[in-house]
Amino acid sequence: MTETAVGLILHTREGVAYRFDPGALCLELLPTGGPEAPGGYEVMRTPADLAAWAGRSRLRVDPALVEAGPGDVERARALRDALWRIASAHAHP
Repeated sequence: MTETAVGLILHTREGVAYRFDPGALCLELLPTGGPEAPGGYEVMRTPADLAAWAGRSRLRVDPALVEAGPGDVERARALRDALWRIASAHAHP
């Protein structure tokens, strides 16, 4: 039985690819931006961005099958921002 790799493929500023596997789906939201993100970047701006993330994440869902609206994006960003605060508080007590 072949094991499928999980996590996201991210790239350094130099373009070198690496796998980010935080061990939990919810933590895969962190590289999409947020209040603690380096440089304050934001990747999840539209429903299409949320669907694309779902396709790249360990969900491995076809983005064309994701039915998301602007409210879903706002809720996903709120969850992600809360996760940033929790992870930061845990890492820096």
